[in-house]
This record gives sequence, structure tokens and C-alpha cells, in this order.
Amino acid sequence: MTEADNGTWESDSENLPSVSGAEAILKDRQGRVWIAGWEGVHYSEGNGWRRVTTAWGLPDNHVNCIYEDRDGHIWFGTDGGVVHYDGHIFQTIRSPHIKLTNAIIQARRNRFWFRTINGVIRYTIDPTPPDVRILHVVADRIYNLSRSIDIYVSNPQITFEYTGLGFRTEPRNMLYIYRLEGLDDDWQQPTRSRQTRYTQLTPEGYTIMVKSIDRDLNYTPHRRRSILRYAATPGMSELMSWKNSFDSRRRWKPSAS
Repeated sequence: MTEADNGTWESDSENLPSVSGAEAILKDRQGRVWIAGWEGVHYSEGNGWRRVTTAWGLPDNHVNCIYEDRDGHIWFGTDGGVVHYDGHIFQTIRSPHIKLTNAIIQARRNRFWFRTINGVIRYTIDPTPPDVRILHVVADRIYNLSRSIDIYVSNPQITFEYTGLGFRTEPRNMLYIYRLEGLDDDWQQPTRSRQTRYTQLTPEGYTIMVKSIDRDLNYTPHRRRSILRYAATPGMSELMSWKNSFDSRRRWKPSAS
């Protein structure tokens, strides 16, 4: 698709998506075309198109407007509120004051104006990153990870429970990414669940790592880690030794999937 001088758009491809009730269209600085409608957002990728819906994190499939800010992030105004996309993650700004939104504009670097059903709202991004805590590991019982512990179990099924800590985002509204080194090749896709379960672990060495992501798409700057050494011990059940630690050497990169 190409944009004409008069602000209209012309199709230069037969491979266009079927968009119901198109509301807005945007070509971002990377050359991608975004089309908002009643059934989510379509965006161009290579020679094809992909569709973003509630399954990707939108609060509502009816998208009214699209806006690109000075950092190249994409914002969407939907019937369910505002969504912020940094190129990796779609995060909803959950607030009782921000519902149906049909216009977004940036005033300053961290300040935006939203036109909503409740009136015009000024929104300021808080750059303070959140923290994350791994609270418990659940095996034969619940273990608190405030100190090093030894776990004896016969069933190699482990559940990790964690939570985010932020100034303006409740833990249930944060996104979480995690990875079990020794098993996962890459970080797992973002989820709002504050627990993850692994089954049929074999006697190996593992490290669980978790990051939290707040509503302003600030990522935990370090990785909260719990280290698992899992080995079969003669005459007793398997022994799992856990210890909390930090590691800030690497940042998260999204998987290719």
C-alpha cells in the first residue's frame, strides 16, 4: 500500500487482508502498514499480513486509532483502553479512568494525551523499572525461597510462584517472562500468570530466571534467579538444593517464534 499526497491510500498489492470496519491506518518508520478495525489490527510483515487480537494482549478487538511515538513504539486506542507496543510485547494500560479511546497524541517524551469516553486524559510514563520476587517452589510441599533449602521429593514435578513489584502496576496486571536454564532454549512468551510448572525433570542442574514487565513496558533490569541442583542420592529420594541470586549481565531478547 502507498500513501498519496492527499492523505489517501492506494493498494499496490493483491495480497491485502480482509478488514472489517477499518478505523485507522498507519505506516510506521520501519515501513510496516498497520490497519485497525473491528476485529483487531492487521500489520504487514514481508509479503504477508498478521493480525493482532485479544489473544495477543489487546483488551478489546475493536481498535479505533493507531499512533507511533518518538521512540518508534506503537499505541492503540481500543474500546477496552490503551495498548502500548515496543516491538516485542503488547501491554495494556489498565486503569478505571482509561476505557474506550479513539485518539492518542504525544506531548513530551514521557507524556501523552488520550481522548476517551470519559474525556481527555493526560498520561505520563513512569520510567522506574519493576522488581520481581520468586516466592515459593512447590514440590511435595510449599517451600519458601527466602534462604537456601533442600527439597526431597519422589515426583519430579516443580511449580515456581513469583510476583512483580512496581509503583503503578499491580502484580496481576504485569507481564512475566521466564526461562529454566538446562531445559528451555529461550525465554518463554509473556504471560500474566504468576506461576509456572515443569514436569518430569531429570537429574540435572537447572536455573529458573524470571522478569516482570509493568504497564509502561519497563523490564526488570536484573534477572531474579533460583538455582536448582537436582541429583539422585543413594538410599533417599532425589535431592534438590535451591538458592536465590541475581544476575544482571544479559537482557531479555524475544524468541523468534
